[in-house]
Amino acid sequence: FGRNPSFFDVDVVFYPRHLLAELDPASFREWEFWRRPVGNGPYRFVREVKGASAEFEASPGYFGESPAVRRVVLKFLSDDAAVTDLLAGGSDVASYTNPAYAETLARNPDLRSYRWIWVGVARAIGWQHRLPPFDDSRVRRALTLALDRRELLAALGLPEDLPLFDVVYTPRQFRRGQLPAPLAHDQDRARQLLEESGWRDTDGTGIVDRLGKEFRFVALVPDFPGWEEMAVAAQSHRHQLGIDMQIHVLDAPAALNRVRAGEFEAAFMAVRHDPQSLRSLFGEDSSTGYVDGEVTQLLERAVDTVDPDSIDTTYMRLMEIFRRDLPVMFLHPVVSTFVTHRRIRGLSEPFRSDPVRFMEDLWIEEGS
Repeated sequence: FGRNPSFFDVDVVFYPRHLLAELDPASFREWEFWRRPVGNGPYRFVREVKGASAEFEASPGYFGESPAVRRVVLKFLSDDAAVTDLLAGGSDVASYTNPAYAETLARNPDLRSYRWIWVGVARAIGWQHRLPPFDDSRVRRALTLALDRRELLAALGLPEDLPLFDVVYTPRQFRRGQLPAPLAHDQDRARQLLEESGWRDTDGTGIVDRLGKEFRFVALVPDFPGWEEMAVAAQSHRHQLGIDMQIHVLDAPAALNRVRAGEFEAAFMAVRHDPQSLRSLFGEDSSTGYVDGEVTQLLERAVDTVDPDSIDTTYMRLMEIFRRDLPVMFLHPVVSTFVTHRRIRGLSEPFRSDPVRFMEDLWIEEGS
């Protein structure tokens, strides 16, 4: 279970072998173990109200420092119900808060908001490299240059200083600030690249064309909250360049299946930067159709490597290739918002702002 510990070190989980060794992996999600989980973390399971809540208490056998918050109840609520419960004083924390509520919550003096940057996960537009014109790196570069990603952040209500990038990276490289600067918005250069690759508006329709075919394509968009708005914002920049991008919104599982099967021209997606995930998108037999022998070898090497320094070295070379080829257009890292009562202390932005993940670091300041 878990992920490559050299990549997502904070996500390594150790499970009790004596309880799981004889269970059938095929029924993983139905294991009774999940009804009463056992682990070696700072909290232990107490009870569950099915579909409503789960209660935990500080574990007396924890090997580390005992947490200050001794009892935790996780409530399973909709976005609306979670915000209502927080405002009514029924909860101290609302996790993964819908950005639509941000302005209302920010006005409440009893609350604090924290943004969590998901290091190694980004929203992006993937291109189908088996299809023209996305097989042309000049076109992919033009599409990236044409989109003002800072303007996109503003349209989505995200922080203006959110890090932007055109490459894959390890969490260590992200935190150390080792990512190269992203391409800056440049419509003139984008138009020049399109013309160099043969795309011009020869018939005055406002849509560039090449060999009698206009530049039109359909972008798949999963129906996650806020994703259609993101696609619409990106769509306007395509029209300014003389490109017609149509949006096709699908329920998330259907969109994911289409992407996995390679049945798309363009697709809005979440791209994980760990080598296993990248291999499915850009390795041998990739769903995007991107083919580069060196990238395939580098990703295979990264999958089989546990030394963080060696993985960083491999990713430095991947950075160079991604800057050259731009096989995918990265939009921005995934950001989640957490809102807490001001008496909850111990959180900080941008890497220690998840109150569930860092529960053992919290304390309650009475009288706040």
